Order: sequence, then structure tokens, then C-alpha cells
Amino acid sequence: MPSTLTSVGEYAFYNDSLLTDVTIPQNVTALGKQAFEGCTSLTSVNLPAGIQIINGWTFYHCESLASVVIPEGVKSIEKSAFAYCKSLQTITVPGSVSTIGDWAFYQCHSLQTVTLGEGIRKIGANAFNECDHLRHIDLPSTLEEVGGQAFLYCNALDSLRFPPNTHQMDYGALGMCSSLKVLQLPERLEKVDSALLFGAGIETLVIPSHVSRIEWAALGGCKNLRKVQMPATVSYLGDGVFTEGTPLDTLILGCEVPPTLGTEVFEHYNTTIYVPAGTSEAYRQHAIWGKFTKIIEL
Repeated sequence: MPSTLTSVGEYAFYNDSLLTDVTIPQNVTALGKQAFEGCTSLTSVNLPAGIQIINGWTFYHCESLASVVIPEGVKSIEKSAFAYCKSLQTITVPGSVSTIGDWAFYQCHSLQTVTLGEGIRKIGANAFNECDHLRHIDLPSTLEEVGGQAFLYCNALDSLRFPPNTHQMDYGALGMCSSLKVLQLPERLEKVDSALLFGAGIETLVIPSHVSRIEWAALGGCKNLRKVQMPATVSYLGDGVFTEGTPLDTLILGCEVPPTLGTEVFEHYNTTIYVPAGTSEAYRQHAIWGKFTKIIEL
């Protein structure tokens, strides 16, 4: 590319299957949408320091792309920017980025390590969906929102610790993370959304102290989950929260008033239920909670 170039237009190298590497001149400040989409032989790219946005589908389906350095100064990574880059193994996103767009790294099957810089506020829906070799991701303290199915089928991920600032985690964000054993949910979370942890590998779970609702199938299909502790703030458990093979031996409730239940919340009633002192009778008189034979006051 000529050194005088200041932008790369939309579709500039679209489906160029012969392109193997590219160095973009430092004068370039903009890459058009789908500029390198379908460049299936592209193995590396050097992005100039002046780039501020990695537009949607810029490197979509660059299936040989093994490495890319995202420069400081980039403010956002847009929708599907690196989706289907199945050879990409590591990625570092600088703190100048505020948003990782929906589907940004979808089906990056070789991706193993992700480092997110301080400053990132949002991970979009399906951003890392089906990154099935992802083993480690550092989450910044600035993270506020996690989109629906953001880490769905990240079944090599074994631990996640969300910072306190994260207040929103949408539908199925951690679904089918079958190796996920260590999980710290964020303290500011107010709702455990539908299917949030469906099929995850967790064995014990502490629900944060501000959560008031646990929605449909949020903990369903967690075949190793045996112990859950809920705070006094929980007032509602949605349909099928503990079904689809969730064994649940122990449920510790801080709720003095038995939480309202959706339909078929529990798969069995063999669980030992621990409730606050002086409240066991209220639970025993409840139409559903009363089905449990082991209700013990703390």
C-alpha cells in the first residue's frame, strides 16, 4: 500500500484469497466495513496507530489470521469484526476500547487467551460465542455489561471472576461453559437472567447480595451444581431454574418470606433447604416449598 494512503475503503480486499500479509501505512485512520472480509490466506496484519474504529466485518472469515495487534487508541471493535478467524490464538484489547461489539470474535476456535484492558465497559452479545478453546480471559474492573450468549459454548473456560462494576449480564451469557468450576458473579448484579448459566460446570454458587430475581432456567442443566446460597433480597425464582439435570443437594436461603416460584422450578424435592431462624413454618405452609421434607432453620 502507498505510504500516502489515509483510508481503506469498504470491500477493498473483499474475498481476496491470495492475500497473505498486509502492512497498513501509519497515515491510515479508517478501515471500511468488510475491507478484508474473506481473505482466507491472510496470516498477519499490522494496524496503524491512528485507527480509532475496527469496523464491522473488517476481518470476517479471515480463517488463516493467526495474530493481530490492536493499537492503543482504538475506541471500539464493531460487529463481527473478527468472526470466524479460526486460527487466531491470542488477542489483547487495549483499554482505549470501550465496546467489543456483538459477534466480534464469534467462532474463533483457536483463541486461547484474551486480555482486556482497563477501560472496556461492554462485551457485546455473542462476542466470544463458540470460542471453544478459550481457557483464560482477564476481565477489567471497568466492565459494566455482558451481552447475551457472550461466552456461550466456551467449554474450555474453567474460571471467571467478574468485577463489582458489572451490573448487567444478559440471557445465556455463560451458557454451556461445561468446564467452568470457579465463578464469582459481580456484586452489583440485580438479576440472574434467563439461562445465564445453563449447562455450566459449576459445583457451588453464591448469588450476589443485590439479586432479587433468578429467571427462567438460569441454573438449569448444571449437572455438577450441588450447593447454592441466596441472599435475603431474592424474591422470585423463575420457571425451571433447577431442572434439566441440576442435582442440587443444598439450598441456603436468606429470605424470611418464601420467594415466589414459577412453574416446575425444581426437578426433585430431596434438597436440604436452610432458612432464616423463625421462618421454617412459613416455608412448610407454602404450596411448593412445603414439598421439601428437609427444611432446617439456620
